[in-house]
Amino acid sequence: MVTITEASERETVRGRSTEEILTNIRAKEPKKATDNILVLRRLPSNDYHVTTLTEDSRIELEKTTDWLQAFAKTAEVKRTTFAVFAHGIRVKAVNDSNQAQAIETIRYQNSRLHPELEIAKVT
Repeated sequence: MVTITEASERETVRGRSTEEILTNIRAKEPKKATDNILVLRRLPSNDYHVTTLTEDSRIELEKTTDWLQAFAKTAEVKRTTFAVFAHGIRVKAVNDSNQAQAIETIRYQNSRLHPELEIAKVT
């Protein structure tokens, strides 16, 4: 999913066809990932849904930002997140007022079991 945060840019992009945007995206880096985009759909929310041929291409596009300039300067990848409840944890052991520190602590403590663990938010 791609969202454009600035309203004026969103309206400008809305005036362009998805085929034109897709052609501009395919000219950007990373070429291997942008060439693997199958479909670009404009959603009623004015966000864009990007469908790729492979999961590796999707992951590569989520990690890079060069190709987002084909949309607008304020375009961002809107990642899908899932809520995970961890039972049996002492609440006082996790300080969620400092998100960066809490995320890093949990990631470090689980790095051997889940080396690619990504945490968006701790509450």
